[in-house]
Amino acid sequence: MPDLSTGVQNLAIHNKMKHITIQSTFTNVISDVRNGSADDSFWVTLDDTNEEHTVMVAKDPKSGAIVFTSHTAGFEQISDHIFKVTVGGSTYRLQTPAQAPTCGPSTPCELTALDVAPNVYATGDVRGCLTLNTQPPITVPGAHHADITDMRFFPSGQVLLSVGADLCARVWALDGTSPRTLVGHTARITACAMIGRGRNVLTGSRDGSIRLWECGSGGMVHEFRRIRDLADPVTSIVVVADPAVTPETPLSSQEFEVLGKYVFGGYESGIIQQYSVADRSMGVSFLSVDHSAVTCLAGSTTYSEQYVLFAGYENGMVRVWSLGETAPLQSFKVSDEPVTSLSVDIDLVVAGGMDKLVRFSLEGALRGEWDATWLVGAADSAVFNKVKQEGGRVYAVGKHGVVAIYA
Repeated sequence: MPDLSTGVQNLAIHNKMKHITIQSTFTNVISDVRNGSADDSFWVTLDDTNEEHTVMVAKDPKSGAIVFTSHTAGFEQISDHIFKVTVGGSTYRLQTPAQAPTCGPSTPCELTALDVAPNVYATGDVRGCLTLNTQPPITVPGAHHADITDMRFFPSGQVLLSVGADLCARVWALDGTSPRTLVGHTARITACAMIGRGRNVLTGSRDGSIRLWECGSGGMVHEFRRIRDLADPVTSIVVVADPAVTPETPLSSQEFEVLGKYVFGGYESGIIQQYSVADRSMGVSFLSVDHSAVTCLAGSTTYSEQYVLFAGYENGMVRVWSLGETAPLQSFKVSDEPVTSLSVDIDLVVAGGMDKLVRFSLEGALRGEWDATWLVGAADSAVFNKVKQEGGRVYAVGKHGVVAIYA
């Protein structure tokens, strides 16, 4: 994990990004021509002009090399999965999936939840179906009675927590059995997070509460609410740990590894609120800039005085917040559609609207160098609801049951 405090003073304000869209089957076109098919073409567009640029694909009869030509665009293949497009004087870097995108269950359905462990990933859909991509995969129809909204693997990678619109949080073993259900929220549960090894977990709900649970008993330990608006719907949560605190004994019979843990809650009001899990106290607040709802949060797992938090918003904005600042360090607009998911690890990955899945170097971004790579080739008009990173790979899921993995 890179040091998220490095270079934060260099962040600048950016305008709305220009996005590039390319025919999702363009690699098939290239492959077909390479394998002897007749010359063919694919299209590329920029979202600010909607002008379609045609790229012709041909095979040189002498050398056998693939040749790309266009009257209005430049195109180059850098490696098996990396391409460069030049349009209007600007160059865009594209990346295709490391393997062919797959669909979920036999009847493709919108995937709404995702988490990834070192050797397995799990997805949830709008019908409440849970899929554990073990060998062989295990599908649990009716895991929830409504759409699954979020999920987290326990650090062991052997147990999963899922939450849904049915007001329940459920703990799952990798064989598809559920030994524990956490009940108490009075509205849609939108987010979940782990405390340490998972004896305690957190859930956030549109009922305005962030709840701390003890998994052994299934009981609620405490609930956190914004004092100034107790019913402000929670849309997202993220937990961070103070590395200077290494608790060795439980705080109580129901609280384990909570010392030095902080939870940030993102709210429909646009406010982000910090809470100390052990002290039950409210910390810093990041106030709404434009009254747009927070849709997702991401940050490192390590707390520091210069801890940097990334927030996505309903109006397509991404903002970078630091504990020591009252104004965002960085703001840029991904699109006019809501930011649906953020992932922070080696890179920053942002999903926000149709055909908008973008990968940034995190260290570069924190130096003010927003050099983007567009993750493409998953499906036409792809809309991704969740993105995660694990082992240098980006996993993305969304409409039509699509699962795309980028190396």
